[in-house]
Amino acid sequence: MMQKEFLLNLNRVREQSGRIWGDGVSSLGIKVWLVLLGITGVSLGWVYGRLPPEVPLWFSRPWGEMQLGLKGWLLVLPGSILVIDIVAATGAGLIYGREKLLARMVVWGTVVIDFLLSYALIRILLLVG
Repeated sequence: MMQKEFLLNLNRVREQSGRIWGDGVSSLGIKVWLVLLGITGVSLGWVYGRLPPEVPLWFSRPWGEMQLGLKGWLLVLPGSILVIDIVAATGAGLIYGREKLLARMVVWGTVVIDFLLSYALIRILLLVG
């Protein structure tokens, strides 16, 4: 019984999240998400094998070894973008019917977050590579 309710709710979320693609402003933002996710994934995949074992990750730490982290931590950035995009698409889709402006703000706010995470990753890769 509970599994059936979960699947019904999941279908409802998928249906409402899909409605946001029909909005021109929001669909442009989602396309930007996909481009930024692709850029970060491809750029990291392109140079990951050539990266040193430790890369500068923690810019808020004092200069030197304290700033270094294992290169595996770089995978957190594209992973974060993916999770943030999924949550934002779901949330924006759920509120789109009632609050179109708020849904658009969620989409474009996520574009800003994705851009900042992508920029941080590209900056680290250019610094190391």
